[in-house]
Amino acid sequence: MTFTHPTYLWGLFSLLLPIIIHLLNQGDVITLKVGSIKYLSEHDTKQSRKIKINEILLLILRLLLLVLVVLVMAGPKWKTPSNNTSITYLIEPSLLQNAQIKSLLDSLPSSDLKLLADGFPDIEDYGGGNEETNYWKLAQEMPVLGSDSIVVFSKGLVRGVKGKRPTISEHINWMVLDDGEAQSKYVGAWVVNDSVELLQVNSDNRLTDIAKRNISKADEEIKRLDNDSLFFSSEKGHFNIPVWKKDTIGAGIFFDTDFEKEKFFMEAALKAVEAYGGHAVNIVSYRKGESVRAFDSVMDLSVWLGVDPHLETPVTIIFNPDSLAGKLLVPTERKNLYSLTQRLNIESAIDMGLTKDLAHILLKNDSIQNLVDSYDLRVLAEEEIVPVFEDINRSSVRMGTMDVSPWLWSFIALLLLFERMLSKMKKQ
Repeated sequence: MTFTHPTYLWGLFSLLLPIIIHLLNQGDVITLKVGSIKYLSEHDTKQSRKIKINEILLLILRLLLLVLVVLVMAGPKWKTPSNNTSITYLIEPSLLQNAQIKSLLDSLPSSDLKLLADGFPDIEDYGGGNEETNYWKLAQEMPVLGSDSIVVFSKGLVRGVKGKRPTISEHINWMVLDDGEAQSKYVGAWVVNDSVELLQVNSDNRLTDIAKRNISKADEEIKRLDNDSLFFSSEKGHFNIPVWKKDTIGAGIFFDTDFEKEKFFMEAALKAVEAYGGHAVNIVSYRKGESVRAFDSVMDLSVWLGVDPHLETPVTIIFNPDSLAGKLLVPTERKNLYSLTQRLNIESAIDMGLTKDLAHILLKNDSIQNLVDSYDLRVLAEEEIVPVFEDINRSSVRMGTMDVSPWLWSFIALLLLFERMLSKMKKQ
């Protein structure tokens, strides 16, 4: 037997309480003073023995009730043997309207078809929704299917691959169905003086990028402009998009003389984040030994290059070389603290994506970054998605689990009824 929540088994220590109460009550003796015992009959020892047996029986029943309640809270599962299925087909929910998938659904038995989603539900149980599919997370959960072979049909989106490539012992044939989907959509706008800057996301199976278009406030395309929304018409149609406010990001770079080159690269990367994110970045640099001037705005980021940090900021980057790190900016155990793992030059700043990493750190709650991620339609090749296969000798019989909680609840109800009846009869 296994338990879903084994920590609840600590509740079995509660069995000590009724036992202690029972033992303490054994010492309760009432002494009555009488003038004469001439007319008192001898105490019936059989009656006394019967009362003690009833007390012990009630104690056992109550202890058993406590044990069963604790077991139900722990979520008991009974292991049962179950044979592996020969093959299982997993289909990403967003592909259910695909013509190829529809023909597949008609040609295969429904018992072999499941959705590539949490819990791998049957297709008949699909209730819709646009939940994000994490391919590698689901691949790690596929052993619960108990299938000798698994065929996965997915779109193979880049945003569906997160974390480290898993190692599993399941035979998976990953099929990527690229339907050539592409989209171009206005997602937001900024108001800058007398003009409006429109942001457009363009994405297909190869590339996702952001285009910006400036139009005048007085342009005839603009039909209505409020503080939080913009409605305009063009030859491509009618659009109602949100208007964003450009908040200023305060950044301070504290550097030693030997890190002046790194300071220039960091400033350039922050300016690129400013152009990408549409937020003004107020950059102030301090050489080691200079007094720190008061900021006119809140400092959102501090970068420490060869200098020990001495200011608390929402995001902090320190120079901490690590030759084994595969990225320039690596998160540490402390929240919002990042390590710059190597000295900066043209190659490292460009090839290792310094600007991209800074954008993800500073704009992680920003509407633009979230929109780019949600509209990303880039597709990976099949060999880039498939987890690492590790050949492990497995038995053709796997162990399944059966929830025994309903049976325990029934037994608890019967015991409780019996205990109440016995307690009422003996007035205990």
